[in-house]
Amino acid sequence: MVFLEGERIYLRPLEPDDAGTCYRWFNNYRIMGLIGEAYPFSRAVAAKRVEEWSQTSDSVSLAIVTKKGKYFIGTAGLIHVDTVHRRAELGILIGEEEYWSRGLGTEAINAILTYGFDRLNLNMVYLGVICTNERAIRCYERIGFSHDGVIREKYLIDGIYCDCIMMSLLQREWKQKREHDTVRK
Repeated sequence: MVFLEGERIYLRPLEPDDAGTCYRWFNNYRIMGLIGEAYPFSRAVAAKRVEEWSQTSDSVSLAIVTKKGKYFIGTAGLIHVDTVHRRAELGILIGEEEYWSRGLGTEAINAILTYGFDRLNLNMVYLGVICTNERAIRCYERIGFSHDGVIREKYLIDGIYCDCIMMSLLQREWKQKREHDTVRK
């Protein structure tokens, strides 16, 4: 079931069967440090989280799957979709480390943003990222997200307090960047 599509990945609805893979990701110490989680997850908690993500009425949670091999590598979605103020929070996780730094997260984000801005008619998509996640920050900046502010020392990661960088992208900025990128091609 393809819901959204990139060049090398597609996004489909999360399914209960995805919980086993998410359980592995949620208990990967490196990944936990990138997303601010402090405690390990049991299989039951991982299954409950996947179920909640797939059943909430104000969120769109999707699995990121490679076209080549159809391998489930991560999750992405829009959380807390606010239809009154036309905004949502972006969430993404590439759980399979061998797929990091290959541009697949960027493809997934671009597909989600196209859906959010063009289909849901959102005005703003925002996110918070731990300051030590430099790879993600660079990705968001390349896509067009602006730095809005910092929540100081929000996370304690391996004994060090880390800031949370708040970023956002407006619909008009997204459309302007897409037009600019199309002209450059």
